Amino acid sequence: MMEWELPASEERDATFAQNERRRSPRAKISCELRLRSTDCGFRHFEEVVKTLNASRHGFYFQTSSSSFYKGRKLAVILRDESSQNAEETECPAEVMRVDWRADGGYGIAVQFLHMNSFID
Repeated sequence: MMEWELPASEERDATFAQNERRRSPRAKISCELRLRSTDCGFRHFEEVVKTLNASRHGFYFQTSSSSFYKGRKLAVILRDESSQNAEETECPAEVMRVDWRADGGYGIAVQFLHMNSFID
């Protein structure tokens, strides 16, 4: 009978770091964003989503909409309710991954294209 030995914590962390492609860590943040398609020639849509996690470079959310595909260009609109005029900030983004979920929905990973206009 063969016994399995787990690598030391440092080895597991190093292996994970090698496989991890994210530039910044994810935080479990639930934030409401409005998404609008910007691709020319494709069906226009606008959808309000709630993030499951986010980082400085992107976010992940779930949806039942089939409007998202890898490479789709989006405008991400964040409404700042704390400002007196409820200002909106728009940032260009791109769908990087679409995960199929067992419930028939989709998990969507989005990367911001120009962060200077969104987070300063």
